[in-house]
Amino acid sequence: ARRYLTTDASHANGRTVLHMEIAPPEGGRLAAQPGDALGLMAANDPALVERLLARLGLSASADRTFACGDSLPYCTPREALARRLEVAGACRKSTVRSLAVFCADGGERAAMAALAADKARFRAEVTDAQLSLLGLLERFTSCTPPLAALLEVVPSLAPRYYSLCNDPGDDGTGACHVAFSVVEGGVATNYLAGRAVGDAVDVFVHPGGNFAHPDDDLKAPLVMIGPGTGVAPFRGFLQRRARLAAARGITAGPAWLFFGCRRRDHDFLYGDELEGGFDGALTQLEVAFSREAEGGEKVYVQHKMAAAGEQLYEALLQGGTKGRVMICGDGAHMAKSVGAELARGLGGDAVLKTMREEGRYILDLWS
Repeated sequence: ARRYLTTDASHANGRTVLHMEIAPPEGGRLAAQPGDALGLMAANDPALVERLLARLGLSASADRTFACGDSLPYCTPREALARRLEVAGACRKSTVRSLAVFCADGGERAAMAALAADKARFRAEVTDAQLSLLGLLERFTSCTPPLAALLEVVPSLAPRYYSLCNDPGDDGTGACHVAFSVVEGGVATNYLAGRAVGDAVDVFVHPGGNFAHPDDDLKAPLVMIGPGTGVAPFRGFLQRRARLAAARGITAGPAWLFFGCRRRDHDFLYGDELEGGFDGALTQLEVAFSREAEGGEKVYVQHKMAAAGEQLYEALLQGGTKGRVMICGDGAHMAKSVGAELARGLGGDAVLKTMREEGRYILDLWS
């Protein structure tokens, strides 16, 4: 199953978030829990693969099996370019340096080597410009490396990871839910977005480690901070919290969720579920709609935390049932601002350090 979590108004502004449910094969099981991630082995855009095959002179032999190295004994050129190599992103310096020798034209050979050797030029012309393998080969037209060489010098297509956003034991199906922003030019998100209901995808479970719901301490306060798609694992946490509390016949401790998005009518992900409270498992929901503030001033989750004030911080510091803080999302900006607000409210960085050492301050971040 799949559905949009964003509205047409959000799509018009360039932001699309999809919810997708991935079920195990009949008779199978994905041993996952909230806090884990699904690793996806995606495939490159078929149109890009066809253009690369043509540029490399491999269109006629695209589906012939050949020996292609120790790490991958046999494959076809199409399979290698579609599923084995990272061909959509900006080339690495080592790749450009290694491919220079395959330029038949001496001038181009020297120019490609010079590009790889010049740090500033490489950053501007390759990294910042997102010059892909195809772009590089179209720029240096005499460069026609054999596929075996590409398998040696082009990075392998790496798995992409998506936080589980449900409790797979909650509905009995064993399906794993993920939510993701569709990124322009993104290999994995566009691959997923292009899958139809019933299509098979190659996934595996990546354990979340200590980023997990505290099953053994339901009474302790839990503060979750997850703007944007960072809310994904906390949907699963709250499903699990509600299920475990009902099964044990107890009332779970207070659970706060600080969520942030642009506008209620654009990208309030899982808004109906969050406002429904998960059968009482979510006791306090604070949403920062960053583009709805009066006067144009943007409001983010750290501002909502500051406004919550003593009520929030007393819950985290109360004796006997010390609370946990769990953060998921952008590590470049959001996490730093939230960390600074937590330090301010809790009485300094030393308190956060102690909480981290005690396993009560846990982060799952991406850049």
